[in-house]
Amino acid sequence: MPVELILFDLDDTLLRTSDLEGFRGRDFLNTQPREYVQRLTAQFGMLPGRVVYTEAQLMALQRQHEGVRLGVFTRSPRHYAEILLDLAYPRIDWATLVAFEDVTHTKPSGEGVLLAMRVAEVASPQSVWLVGDGKSDVQAAYDAGSWCVLDQTTWPNTRRSDDWKALERMPDAIIQSPEDLPGVLENPTEFLPSAERLQVLAGAAAGDRPFRFEKAGYFNPLVQGARPIQIHSLGRHFSRDAQRRVDWHAVTNDIHRMKDLLTAPEYWVDAIRKFIRSVVLSRNPMIAFGVGGLVVTVIPAKPGRVQRLEAMLAQVAASHAELAISRGNIEFIPNALEYLPGALSHHGNGGLNREQRFVNARDHLRANPGSDFTGKHVVVIDDVVTSGASLIYAETYLRAAGASGVTLLGLTKNVGIR
Repeated sequence: MPVELILFDLDDTLLRTSDLEGFRGRDFLNTQPREYVQRLTAQFGMLPGRVVYTEAQLMALQRQHEGVRLGVFTRSPRHYAEILLDLAYPRIDWATLVAFEDVTHTKPSGEGVLLAMRVAEVASPQSVWLVGDGKSDVQAAYDAGSWCVLDQTTWPNTRRSDDWKALERMPDAIIQSPEDLPGVLENPTEFLPSAERLQVLAGAAAGDRPFRFEKAGYFNPLVQGARPIQIHSLGRHFSRDAQRRVDWHAVTNDIHRMKDLLTAPEYWVDAIRKFIRSVVLSRNPMIAFGVGGLVVTVIPAKPGRVQRLEAMLAQVAASHAELAISRGNIEFIPNALEYLPGALSHHGNGGLNREQRFVNARDHLRANPGSDFTGKHVVVIDDVVTSGASLIYAETYLRAAGASGVTLLGLTKNVGIR
């Protein structure tokens, strides 16, 4: 799809504005008196390096993508935004400015993105990119169905809570500098999470960028004071609250189709192979030299359900037999874990809430009796990670069965607006 509209967040994306907090907020809605303009203009000039994206960079984007329109979507008051944009970008003709007063619901709602699209006369959200520095920018993009770039240029060295939450939403691309944005817009596939990148490539050669394997910390609500458990993911599964993004997100729709299939698309096999090499073996290098062993298994199907993940594991095993992932000892064991009778579907009958999912996994999941994983590292794969309950208890029971280490992997992480 062409790039037709690039929307920028204003505060701490286009400009560094942490010292301007006192000029924005509900008290400053609508046109302000001259004294306000004078004070804001004076303060604007006080901070060296105020401008993050220069005029030259924005104009280069317009040359790179013929006919592209530039816009701003901010939660700040309109008059505040207009003053700053006039000071920083006198030569930029903004196609649209959506400020706090212009929408009923501002970020994290995507209402402002949709309004900007109407003003700029852009029909498809697949042609729209939202560039921002925080979680609410990612959420707004997902709500509107557009692409999202998370720009970390203004992030402090020590990440804040909102920074981690933004990363957990798995934006389409993560950049550290405005200089990175042209590359994203030119070839977005290279910046996507690994499975999504491979899905688009469909067997074609990838570029030089390292593959993107995400991880996030999950907590067990049944254990007070428990440490966060790290779960990796290869891609995103968009939830129904981000329906505009679901409509065109291929991996989400593939996951839905896989619920009725015993053959997974080949890009999943390739993504799992790359994960084992790039993450698991790089952190456990002695396995490649025959010291210890590696077991790859899956969260089992519940009693009476189709064994989809077990079938996918057989595909990975067959791929390994044809072309070894590593010289070390790798076993593919589909029944390392099992669900006992009475286990409930996390999604059926209206679905289980977060605590119920953990109780269900705690009471019905177990390592297969008699299994001995002593001295072995185990990789456990699930399809969609929502609460993390199944994987967290899989780690607990595999360690109790002697595993020297456990790596948890979801094919996708459930992401959305809430």
